[in-house]
Amino acid sequence: MSLAAIITHGKQLGIIEEHRATGLFKQLSARRDPNTGVTWRVQEPGWADLEPERPRPLAVMAERSLEQRPTPDLFTALTGGWASDLMEEIISGQREAPAVVQQHAKTAPSSLPGNVVALRRA
Repeated sequence: MSLAAIITHGKQLGIIEEHRATGLFKQLSARRDPNTGVTWRVQEPGWADLEPERPRPLAVMAERSLEQRPTPDLFTALTGGWASDLMEEIISGQREAPAVVQQHAKTAPSSLPGNVVALRRA
């Protein structure tokens, strides 16, 4: 998360007063990255050194609620027809499940009587 986003969020929550937020933004504008010469307000240093975050919320929803592996076709159906290539791009950004969850998915009973619900980890 960028410093500018943290300052803005703090201001919205009332943790940082308006005049202090203005001062912090001025400090970001005054600082320059020595390698690029660009101000921190435009581009904070280190932005390219980090790997983008790969969340798992969509994958977890499919694995826990639907007991299915996330696929573009599954999410296209769930969203009412969003483009499959868009769903592929979103899913490809999702982090893989831990080995325990993957093992559980492989060993989950596939056919249970109609009144029995498979137990799953919360």
